[in-house]
Amino acid sequence: MTEYLVIDEAWSKTPPGQLGAYHGAFVYISRDASKCASDTYVAALHAAGKGVGFVFEDAAGRWRGGNAAGRADGLFANTWADAHGVPAGLPLYAAVDQDVVTAADFATALAYIQGFGSVKRSGRGYGEYDLIERLAAAGIDHGWQACAWSGSRISSHAAVYQRLTHTAPTVPGSYDEDIVLDLADAGLWFVPSTDQPSPQPIPQSIGEIDMRVVIDVSTGREYLTGVGVAFWLSSKAAVDDWLVATGQAQAGPQKVAPASLANFAHTNPAEPIGWAA
Repeated sequence: MTEYLVIDEAWSKTPPGQLGAYHGAFVYISRDASKCASDTYVAALHAAGKGVGFVFEDAAGRWRGGNAAGRADGLFANTWADAHGVPAGLPLYAAVDQDVVTAADFATALAYIQGFGSVKRSGRGYGEYDLIERLAAAGIDHGWQACAWSGSRISSHAAVYQRLTHTAPTVPGSYDEDIVLDLADAGLWFVPSTDQPSPQPIPQSIGEIDMRVVIDVSTGREYLTGVGVAFWLSSKAAVDDWLVATGQAQAGPQKVAPASLANFAHTNPAEPIGWAA
């Protein structure tokens, strides 16, 4: 499977047209304005079909201020995001960019992320493996794991993983490479292109049709598609569950009879059918 790669960078801003194999960028929100991405740069990323995510960081040890610092930073980050047109439903990451070792440190880091996420947008954590695990245990999932201080471990709760070295051809700028482990929950903002195909209406009746799983890379949504039909599946797990349940686990186009579509019953055939994972 082809990896879905993005970069993260602070002061350098790689021209979107030169991102090569990278599908987007995580950019910074900070009181240091030189770190922040301009509206023009974000618009250029979107125009190039790239996703954009946001992480707040002023200083590596800022998290040591605990909940109060988290709330103050969350207020700053959300105010900045509102002023720059970032969708209200997009989560924001806050960085814990140091090795967290003691129980007291973990409690402080958790309090910081909780404070950060208490303002408006969902707050997520960036940091080492153990921090991502502890945040998930406290109900803050889909973290961004740093390879630093993590050894060879990768958390099952990480939506994004920051690598130590680059695997894709080098592009301009000073950046880290990240692999997106869960595109639907990675906190990337896409602006669909005008030529993005929309799901077709559900027909009133269908015979046996060819079906296959496809991914809309602009949104991360996965679809079962066929002639005149598209079913939105909310996650890769939902895709797998559906294929197993209907005996269609083999790769490639799927032959699906109407009886197999019972789980997709819907009252309005003019609308695509949502699947609850």
